[in-house]
Amino acid sequence: MVRTIEIPTPQNVVVLYEQASVLSRFIAALLDLGVFFIGWFVLGIVLLVIDWSNFFSLPGPTLVLISLASYVLYYVVFEVWNAGQTPGKSLLGIQVIRLDGYPLRWSDAFMRALLFLVDGLFSGGLVGVVLMQTNARTQRLGDIAAHTTVVNVHYVHSVSLGDVSNISTIDDYAVTYPQVRQLDESDMLLVKTVLLRWMRYPNAAHRQLALQLADRLAGLLQIARPEPEKTYEFLDTLLRDYIVLTR
Repeated sequence: MVRTIEIPTPQNVVVLYEQASVLSRFIAALLDLGVFFIGWFVLGIVLLVIDWSNFFSLPGPTLVLISLASYVLYYVVFEVWNAGQTPGKSLLGIQVIRLDGYPLRWSDAFMRALLFLVDGLFSGGLVGVVLMQTNARTQRLGDIAAHTTVVNVHYVHSVSLGDVSNISTIDDYAVTYPQVRQLDESDMLLVKTVLLRWMRYPNAAHRQLALQLADRLAGLLQIARPEPEKTYEFLDTLLRDYIVLTR
C-alpha cells in the first residue's frame, strides 16, 4: 500500500507526496555504502601514489573514527548540496524533505547522518526498518529528530489558489454565498485539500472530515448547514464563490 504525506511549502502551497518505501530506502542505503567504499578505495590508491602510506599505520581506533566521520560527512554534504539526495537516493528516485516544506539545513542533515549510525549502520538497518514500518510518516530516528521524511521525487499533487482559480471560468457566474469573503486564502486551500483527499480516497474518514469542515464553515459564515449528501457540492460552491469574489 502506497503511503502519502501532505507537505505545506513556504509559498502556502500544499504538496501531496508519495512516501518512499522502506525497501527503496534500504536499497539506497546499500548503494550509498558501496559508493562510500569505492571512494575510500580510490583515496587509498591516491595516498599510496603520493607516498602517504603512513596514513595506514595510524592506530585502528583512529582509522575507524576517521571512517565514521567521513561516512557522516558523505551524507551531510550530498543531502544539503543535492537537495536531499545522495547518489543512492538519486538512483532510486527518492529524496529527503523537511516536514515544514523549508529546504534541508546542515543541522538537519547532520542529525540524520549521525543517528543513521545507530538505526542503520550499527544495527544492520533493523532499528530503522522497524521504526519506518510503525511510523505514520515512515520516519526513522534521524527523521524524527530532524523533522524530515523521505519521499518519491515526483509529487502526486499540489494545491494552490492558482489551481483553485481554474474551478470557475464563467463570467456570468452567480455567487451563492457572498459571506465567503470573510474567509482567507489559507481557509480556501484547506477546503480544496479536503475535497481532493475525499475524491482521491473516498472512505468514511475523509467523508467525515468533509462533513465536519462544512458544518464548521456554515456556522462561521452563519448560513444554513448543508444536507450530508450535499456536502461536496456545498464546499465546491464556496470555492467557486471565493474565486469569483476575489479575483
